[in-house]
Amino acid sequence: MEGLSFSGTYLSQGVPRGITTFNDVFLGSGISVLSAASVKFTRIGTKSFLLVRALPTYGVLGDGKARTWDHAFSLAYSRILGSKWTMNWSAAAQVMNFDEALFAQSNLAQIASNPIDFENLTGGIFNGKSSDPELNSIAQGAFHPDRGLQSFLLGRRTGTADLGGTLTYAYSPRFLLSAVAGSSLTRHLKESSDPAGVFYPKLNSMSVGMNATYSLSPRTQVGASANVTRSELGLQTLKTNAVSAFINRTMSRRWFVQASLGLGSDTYGHERHLNNRYSVGLGFKSFSHTALVAFDRGFDDPYDLANAALKHARTLNGSWHYARPGSSWWATTSATQLIAIYRDVPGTDSWDISQAVGRRISRNYSVVVQYTAGRVGAKRYIQDGRQYQLEQTGVRASFIWSPEKHAPVE
Repeated sequence: MEGLSFSGTYLSQGVPRGITTFNDVFLGSGISVLSAASVKFTRIGTKSFLLVRALPTYGVLGDGKARTWDHAFSLAYSRILGSKWTMNWSAAAQVMNFDEALFAQSNLAQIASNPIDFENLTGGIFNGKSSDPELNSIAQGAFHPDRGLQSFLLGRRTGTADLGGTLTYAYSPRFLLSAVAGSSLTRHLKESSDPAGVFYPKLNSMSVGMNATYSLSPRTQVGASANVTRSELGLQTLKTNAVSAFINRTMSRRWFVQASLGLGSDTYGHERHLNNRYSVGLGFKSFSHTALVAFDRGFDDPYDLANAALKHARTLNGSWHYARPGSSWWATTSATQLIAIYRDVPGTDSWDISQAVGRRISRNYSVVVQYTAGRVGAKRYIQDGRQYQLEQTGVRASFIWSPEKHAPVE
C-alpha cells in the first residue's frame, strides 16, 4: 500500500456566450469529493524487474449527482536475456472521467518529482538506464508529446489501454540496436449524460520501429530511428512513416539536451503528403530544482482523426519541481500546449497549466493543494462558423496518508 488520499475539489467549466453544447459537457461549477488508493507490487531480481500498480478512485463529481469509479493499472517488466540482449514490456489501462483527468500528473511532472540524482536522471531519459527501475519505465521517451486532454474528443468518460515492448541488442558497449512495437486503444464509455443519437468512434493505433544508438563519448550519444504507425478512428485511417536522427548531450553537471530531426509521410484517405518533424528537450537539475521542457513538431497524432486531416501538430510541455533537501515543503508546476493545424478546417489550440504545493506534516501524513486551468479546442467546437473552446478550472485540497517505506521483494 503506497498511500490513501481524500480530497475536495471545486470545478468550473464553461463556454462563450451564445454557444449551445452537448449534454456530455459539464457546465457551471460544483464540488466533488474523492477518495483514492495506490497499491504497488515490486519484485527485483538479479536479471529482472517487475512493477505492478493499481490506482482505484471513487468520488461524487460536479453537481453532486454524478458518481464515478475511476481505475488505473500499469505494469512494467524488464529482463536481461543474455550478455547482449535485454527485453522490456509495459502495459497500462485506465478508466477516467474528464473532470478528474484535469488533475492527472503529466509524465514530465512525475519524472521531475523523482528525487534521483543528475546522472541517473539523464541515464533514465536517454536510454532507460538508471539505478531506479521504476523511473526507467516512464523516463525513456519522456520528451515525446503528452496529449492527455485529447481523450475528451471521445466523450466525457473514456477507457484507454496501451501495450508496448522493446528488444535491445548491445552490439558493443557503445552501439545499441532496438526493435520497438506498441499498440493503444481508446473507447468512449457510456454514461447518463451522453446526448441521444451521438456516435463516438473507436480509436486504435499500432506502431513498429527500429532504433540505433551510438555513444561518441560518455556525454554524447547519436542515433537514428525509423517508425511506421497506423491509426484508425471509426472508418478513417491514418498511416505515417518517419525516419529521424537524434542526439543526446550532457552539457554540464546541471544541464542536458536531446534533439531530433526527421522526415516522413502521412497517408489520409487517397491523399499522401511529405512532412518534416523535429523536437528538442532541455533538462536542468540542482539540489533543490528540477526543470524539464520539451517541444515537438510531428504529424502522427491518432486523436486528430477526430478532427480532420492533420498537417502537423506543435506540442510544448514543461515541468518544474522545487524541494529543498530536508524541507517538508515542495512545489510542482507543469504546463502543456498543443496547436494542431489541419487541412480545410480551422486549427485548434489546447492548453493546460497546473500548480501544486505540498507539505509533509508528519512521517505518514501530508497535505497538497492543487490549482489547474486550461482550454480544449476541437472540430466539434465550431458552431455556425464560430470556433470556440471549452474552458475549465479547478482547485483541489488533498489529505494523504502513506506508510513507512519497505524494501522491495527480492
